[in-house]
Amino acid sequence: MIVQSEFRAVESLLVPVPWGEHTNIAVDLNDQFFLPDVENVLANLLLPLGCSLSRDVRMWGFDGRGPSDSGFWANSDRHAYPELMQSIRDAHPAFFANKTPKGNETKYVNQVHGDLLDERMAEAERRGFRFEMLHPSWTPTLQKRYREESSDQL
Repeated sequence: MIVQSEFRAVESLLVPVPWGEHTNIAVDLNDQFFLPDVENVLANLLLPLGCSLSRDVRMWGFDGRGPSDSGFWANSDRHAYPELMQSIRDAHPAFFANKTPKGNETKYVNQVHGDLLDERMAEAERRGFRFEMLHPSWTPTLQKRYREESSDQL
């Protein structure tokens, strides 16, 4: 409904992808047009899209949550909308209270980018997929897929 009301001008150009009853982040969307039922856009959309295009998936922009970040993580002022963050928090207070509760701000990152993501990526790697971070990340799951020589090739 939000898409219909907010994006009416481009609605005919959108290709909605339904949720599936699986957690396979390396699903080939050409064969099985259902997103994995996992939390976070990296695991439920970006990795499936990358794995549908190639068995060699390179990642950029997933710096993770640094020690001094607040909330989920810090966003670049050049590439995000910092002036809208408060309105997003105001519109979805329960989401933020649950995902980044006071005193446990790392809950969300640990939950969605921790062992569960690592296990899913490792399973895909056993099936022949390769994931490589192109820069360092604060997220251990992604940092262990960073190779110093990756950044030298940029």
